[in-house]
Amino acid sequence: MTPPQRFNLDIDEGGSMRVTTIYSFTNQFVYGRVLDAVCGRGVGSDILAHGCEEVVAVDNSTEAINYAKKHYEDVKFVCEDIPEFLPSCKDRFDCVVARAQIRLLSNRIQFT
Repeated sequence: MTPPQRFNLDIDEGGSMRVTTIYSFTNQFVYGRVLDAVCGRGVGSDILAHGCEEVVAVDNSTEAINYAKKHYEDVKFVCEDIPEFLPSCKDRFDCVVARAQIRLLSNRIQFT
């Protein structure tokens, strides 16, 4: 198994990059079974699904997950908080994608 790599993205002067740009870049480094933590409406999750074996995408917004389920068939979407999802999840993942929104979590969690 290839060890995880860490990459820093330069953010544009406006302070953000489009989700599609971030996930398209990320897609070249992920493989196998992928957890997309704090996935929002699933746009990035769908991008990841085209290059990975399986993508499980988690977000605590019912509205966002309902939207994602209607628009993206190749991803397994779960409506739950990441701190609650991880301990109950029996699955193992090869990669975890946690874009900028992960900083909004109220509790620090550890991906191991």
